[in-house]
Amino acid sequence: MEIQGVTHFARPNLEGNQYDSLRKSTAASTANIALSDIQRTLADAIGAKLGGFMQAITGKLSIPTTTHAPSFSSSAAKLLSGDAQGMIHEEELQHAMLEHLLGKVSPQAQQVYAQALNAAISTGNTSYEDAAKLALQTVVKAGLIDLQTAEKIHGIAFRAAQLDNNLEALYDGKGGKTDPTIAVMEKNQALALAEKTLAQIEKGEIDAPPRQLDAPSNQKPQTSGRQSQGSGGDDGGISNTFLWKPEAEKDGKLVILIPANLAQDVASVEVYANGQLLEKGKAYGIGNGSRAHFRFSKPGSDFPDGSTVLVRLNSGKTVTYHIGDTASRITK
Repeated sequence: MEIQGVTHFARPNLEGNQYDSLRKSTAASTANIALSDIQRTLADAIGAKLGGFMQAITGKLSIPTTTHAPSFSSSAAKLLSGDAQGMIHEEELQHAMLEHLLGKVSPQAQQVYAQALNAAISTGNTSYEDAAKLALQTVVKAGLIDLQTAEKIHGIAFRAAQLDNNLEALYDGKGGKTDPTIAVMEKNQALALAEKTLAQIEKGEIDAPPRQLDAPSNQKPQTSGRQSQGSGGDDGGISNTFLWKPEAEKDGKLVILIPANLAQDVASVEVYANGQLLEKGKAYGIGNGSRAHFRFSKPGSDFPDGSTVLVRLNSGKTVTYHIGDTASRITK
C-alpha cells in the first residue's frame, strides 16, 4: 500500500544476520551520540554552578578552575587541628581559607602557597598572618596568579576568617590580661561560621573588598588608657559621635559610623527620604573609635538633601539622624 508524501527506502540487500548486525550497530551509535549530548549538558551545568563563586574571586572567569574542589569545611578540617582545647584562631583560619580558595583557582598555586607558608612559619618569628601574605606574594612572583586575583582572594579570606566583632584586624590565640588581641572559637563552630560567611560573600550579602598583600598585620593596641569621649575616634579611643561621611577613602561612597555606645546593639542602618526607604547599609565591622560602620552603594551626595538615617537596634528601639546637606561631612 502506497502512502502519498512518504518516501520509501528499500531494505539493503543483505542476509538476515548481516541486516541485524547493521541495525544494532546503528542503534548503538545513536545511543552514544545521545549520551555525549547529555555529558556535554551536565558539564555546562556544572560549569555554570561554579561560576558564581569564582566570579566573586576573580571578577571574571578568565582563570581556569578545578571542578572537584572539596568544601571549605572538609579541606580546613584536615589542615587545622586546633589547640589542646580544640580551639582555632582567626589567623590560622585565614590561612586555611587562602589555601582552599587558591585550590579552586590552581592546584599548583595552592601547593606553592602551602610550601612558602610552611617555610615562613618554620622560622619561628613569623605570625600566620604575615606568613600568609609572604606566601601569596611568592605565588604571584611565580606567575601562577596575578596580583589582582591574589588581592581579591586575600580580601575574601580576611573577611571570612573573622570570629569576633572587630572586622578590621585578625587576632591569634596568644592574648592575655594586658593583650586583648585574641580571637578563638571551637574548631567545628569556627569552620561552620566561615562556611556561612563565604556563602554570604558569594551572594553579595557581605562586602569583602580586595586587600593588599602588604597591608599592616594586627599589632597590639596602645595601652595608655586614654579614651576620647565624643571625639572623631582616630586616636584609637572610643567615640560616641555619629558620622555621615559622604565619600569614604576606600571607594568614594557613603559610609555611616554609629556611636560606640550603640555599636553592639545595631540591627540595621537605613536611609529614608519623604518616608521612602532609599537604601539599607551593609555592616562592615567596628573601628575608628569603636563605632559600627555601614557602607552604601553610592556617594552621600546622591541621596536627597534632608534625608533621614534610621538606626534600628536589637532592643526594638530606633534612633534617627537628620541629614540636611548630604554632600557634607556631618557629625552629631
